[in-house]
Amino acid sequence: MTKEKTTIILDRCIEYSLYIMIVFMPISTAAIEAFFGFALLFFLLKKALKPDFGFIKNPTHLFLFLFFGFCVLSLLNSGVYLTKSLKALFFKWLEYIFIFILVEDTLNTSKRLRNALCILLATSALIGLDGLVQYFTGVDFLRQRTLQSGITAAFKNQNNFSAYLVPVLLFVISLTFFPQLKKRYRMTLSLLGILLGTCLILTFTRGAWLGFLAGLVFMLFFSHRTKIVISLICIFFIISHIPHHSSQG
Repeated sequence: MTKEKTTIILDRCIEYSLYIMIVFMPISTAAIEAFFGFALLFFLLKKALKPDFGFIKNPTHLFLFLFFGFCVLSLLNSGVYLTKSLKALFFKWLEYIFIFILVEDTLNTSKRLRNALCILLATSALIGLDGLVQYFTGVDFLRQRTLQSGITAAFKNQNNFSAYLVPVLLFVISLTFFPQLKKRYRMTLSLLGILLGTCLILTFTRGAWLGFLAGLVFMLFFSHRTKIVISLICIFFIISHIPHHSSQG
């Protein structure tokens, strides 16, 4: 097998490892860690065969280096928690930076970005349905987690679930604003947005509600759909303030 073919195979392995990570993001931390390890190994092997680090020249990486630098400086105030801080630095924050680099270097075509987007949306729809099933039956069907003070779906608690929902929901809403989007896709995204928005409300996590509203307000400054965004803010604000039996701060 030639070096070129081996590089192509390794690149595909990284691509599909990233896809699998997207699928398991809301379901299994162990699976994410495993496939991140595979993706990083394949990435290092690919770069050893074909050294190409042109992506590093991206000026946005300066913020990554600054972020990691501040994380290193924060160790000075760790005190007795230095060991835990070092573990978080190398096995959490540094891992996130590597994931960013893997995504940037691999999902570099419109086809791959479209695949990743479809996988993310399909997975979020499954998780949303899982949350609704948990709300009505008391148990989610993916991990068999019981209902707490708010729905958790496959996550350990409603705080983790809501932290997943907020960015995905804002992303779904922003996609509906694309003028080139076909009507059937816009309708599908709208239904997905309603599903995820319902789940966000049913988590009863006020911190996530505030974060979502802040995201909508931020959208006002970059979107020409002012009336729609304001309507969403008002609707969500009214629904989230309807009295309920359970709440989580």
